[in-house]
Amino acid sequence: MAASEPHVTGRVTVSVTVAAPVAQIWDALTRREVVRRWFGELSTSLRPGVEARLDFGDGDFFAITDVHVAAPSHLRYTWRFLGTGPANQISWRVEDREGYRVVTVTDDEPFRSTKEVGELTPGWTDFLDRLATYLSTGNTTRYDWRRDFEGSIELHASAAAAVRTLFATDSLQKWLPFGGAVPGERATALLCDGQYPERFATSRLDASEPSRIRFELIGAGWLGPTYCRLTIAPHGNHAILDVRHTGWEGISDDNAYCMSQRRRFGDHWIAALHTAVELVQQEPAAISV
Repeated sequence: MAASEPHVTGRVTVSVTVAAPVAQIWDALTRREVVRRWFGELSTSLRPGVEARLDFGDGDFFAITDVHVAAPSHLRYTWRFLGTGPANQISWRVEDREGYRVVTVTDDEPFRSTKEVGELTPGWTDFLDRLATYLSTGNTTRYDWRRDFEGSIELHASAAAAVRTLFATDSLQKWLPFGGAVPGERATALLCDGQYPERFATSRLDASEPSRIRFELIGAGWLGPTYCRLTIAPHGNHAILDVRHTGWEGISDDNAYCMSQRRRFGDHWIAALHTAVELVQQEPAAISV
């Protein structure tokens, strides 16, 4: 079973002990056709100089750059979740230890909080357990799809300025992916991407904190609502915009439909994050505190 180690600021470190040969482990970390068995779908095998995408099939992916390889024991690359999140440096190490191999992953992001480290550690522990099970059994161990959508993007502004720029009603109309609608009591939102349904009902849940907005979103024919939370927080010398959209497993009894809608909205949220950055860049006051 994977085990975590003490961390420095912003660092997640998890290790697992396996009996597999080093060459087999190296393939599981770098070769496209093997990585897909336990982790995700690589667009290309990892080697120096390539850029790759690690796709999980549910709308989540990592954009991978700056690959460094010292086969068969060290692998390092930079990735950004959804291509928008902070740059994380991912390092893999494979060591011989008393007839076994120890596989260690380190995930570094300097502005990551202690709380975020605690939230990421179980995820990496789960991934390394899936790797260990795959190596010992040869069975595919990937998860089917993640029920929550989470995305973020860094903003070159103070948190206070970003809140003023993005959370004003007229600004929300410009970057939220709802056809100019702003979440409110029994408001109607439009998602004009050619898929059915296009009309959604929103209901504002909370606006008591200036840096956070919470609302429900429900589509025609859905069994229940989904829940959205927008947050702007300090991130190093600037700010970060986070989007969390949950409840996808409750909209239908059809699991494939739930995943497809989660993936659909994920694409819209990624576009919205990029639009939010553009709005901040256009606002001269955004650089002030």
